[in-house]
Amino acid sequence: MMMMMQQLQQQQQQQQQQQQQKLMRPSNQLEIQFAYQDAWRVCHPDFKRPFASLEDACERYSCIYKCGES
Repeated sequence: MMMMMQQLQQQQQQQQQQQQQKLMRPSNQLEIQFAYQDAWRVCHPDFKRPFASLEDACERYSCIYKCGES
């Protein structure tokens, strides 16, 4: 009887872990997508166009600082 209860608890824990992993996956994929975009922008900088504004300059350079922090 005790063994069956332990097995049931283990199954419940596994199900909870699987549910948590499913919930975590979309955010991880989103983070991976943003990291890929930042890496691409670092490797392919837009240096032909002048900055349109201070906001444009900050946006273009922010990916370089993000990649440097990793």
